[in-house]
Amino acid sequence: MKWFYNLKRSIRIIIAVVAWLPLVIFAGVISGSIGENGENMQAWQAVVVLLLLAVGVVFTVFAVIARRHETKAERDAKSAARTPSETATQRPSVNTAPEANNARQAAARMPAPLPTYKNIVKLSVFENRVAGVPINAGDPCIIKFESDAIMRSSNGNPIIDANCYIGEIKIGLFPYCKQLRAVYGKADYNCRIASCDIIDGKHDIRVEIDMPFIPDKKLPIQTKINGVTFDNRQSIIAASVVGDMLTVKHAPTAEYPNTIAVYNNALNGCIGVVPSDVAEKILKKYKDGCAFDGVITSIYGGGVGKNFGVDIMILTKRAE
Repeated sequence: MKWFYNLKRSIRIIIAVVAWLPLVIFAGVISGSIGENGENMQAWQAVVVLLLLAVGVVFTVFAVIARRHETKAERDAKSAARTPSETATQRPSVNTAPEANNARQAAARMPAPLPTYKNIVKLSVFENRVAGVPINAGDPCIIKFESDAIMRSSNGNPIIDANCYIGEIKIGLFPYCKQLRAVYGKADYNCRIASCDIIDGKHDIRVEIDMPFIPDKKLPIQTKINGVTFDNRQSIIAASVVGDMLTVKHAPTAEYPNTIAVYNNALNGCIGVVPSDVAEKILKKYKDGCAFDGVITSIYGGGVGKNFGVDIMILTKRAE
């Protein structure tokens, strides 16, 4: 009956009233033949009366329920329009005023630069291109993101589109394309050849490159965050910018021992928690008390009556 709930209140009332008319009409038609006490009512007439009565009752009940939902929505809207101090203990915060958008625009600031770490990354080498090419440790090279994807998934989406060049020679694929693009966008990256060896007749080429994470079997992890509407988190998110550095750490409570909270370092405030399924996997590998550096990769939503959402990347495990 969702279609009925979506109708205007006046139309719902009309339908509920009209639903009773067949019963009234039928009762008028048969009233002369059934007697004053209904002793002459036939079985089929009783069945019809019950069915028509059920129709009237059903639409009346649905009209009442729909009105209750409308009343609750109106009450919630009025409550959301109050000041944060009035509603903080009653319900999650919701952006309902233009000031939320103004705060978001006022936050157009440059985020602090992320710390970077020297990484040695193995390329997927194009043997036919590097054969006979002198490649030595220390040679400069560049990682380029290119629209003509080299590899695609079964549904046609690009998997890897980052290639490593020495001069004009495309020597191989760079494996951390998605992660760098999520943090920095489609930038080109200068790096150097760390080593070039030939093992079993194939080139083993590794590049030295500064990246904002130290990769391992789990990291980095890209994820959305949950719990963004509680404890004034919407106002902190409104003042956040893509690229803000995060502290992501295990913050257990008695009720939720697997909670991993996310804090914006620049604003010194919590903006949400890691989804429970992701948190369980992280804790299984990194154990209780673990902490990580992270970064905001996307902020979306906001506006009147809408909440902000946030995507993050968990970059590197912090030292004990």
